[in-house]
Amino acid sequence: ARSIELTNYLKKQLGETSDLWTLADFLMEKGEFDKAENYYTKLENELNLPEKHADRAEIYNRLGLIRREKNELLLAAEYFEKAIKAAPPLSNIQETAKYNLQISVEDRKREPLSFLGKRIGSSDVTIKSLAANHTSTPLVENNLGNVACHEGNYDLAFKHYQNALSVMEKSKLTYLREISCVYNNLGAVDYSKDDYSGAKCYFEKAIFTLQELNPKHPWITEYKQNLVYAQRKIAKKS
Repeated sequence: ARSIELTNYLKKQLGETSDLWTLADFLMEKGEFDKAENYYTKLENELNLPEKHADRAEIYNRLGLIRREKNELLLAAEYFEKAIKAAPPLSNIQETAKYNLQISVEDRKREPLSFLGKRIGSSDVTIKSLAANHTSTPLVENNLGNVACHEGNYDLAFKHYQNALSVMEKSKLTYLREISCVYNNLGAVDYSKDDYSGAKCYFEKAIFTLQELNPKHPWITEYKQNLVYAQRKIAKKS
């Protein structure tokens, strides 16, 4: 029943005759980044937009997101900078691209442990930040949680992650990918506090939630890696 509900929702989002933009967004949400990139590039060529145009900025921002997903952080930053230059001054897309550029800079400082991952001090597991097509309260809350987590302020991190969840769970089908990310990060908090059973539970939730969107989404590999670390810690304690 759950899969049918999700399928119907996605059909509604795409519509009967979806355009390239909607299709590319849908593919990126599912983690099919190469296909999405092809459509965004095709869209850029077909629209033949002037150098300074909101739609061009939107495309550059999305191409930056894809490069970030591939851990090509320098290229991601270049696309976000191009989006900022192409966007109308003080527009939403310009602010979003600036936000994503800031996240990509932080990514480079911390040198991800694995695909899209970030180390928490000396911890084995990884947390995830969320860049996006638009800034929103839950995404900001998640990333504030990451800052607190990196600083070792786990109670504050937990609060930010819960704030993010409280907003996203009201429209769960819209935020399956993002909710899985927050579950993963809550697991990382428990792991850092040596609560490995709690961490295991959250990592399993992250996997299950994202599998509802796409069982082959690349983030699942990272979640499973975190789950293995938690299971090993539990085994050592028993």
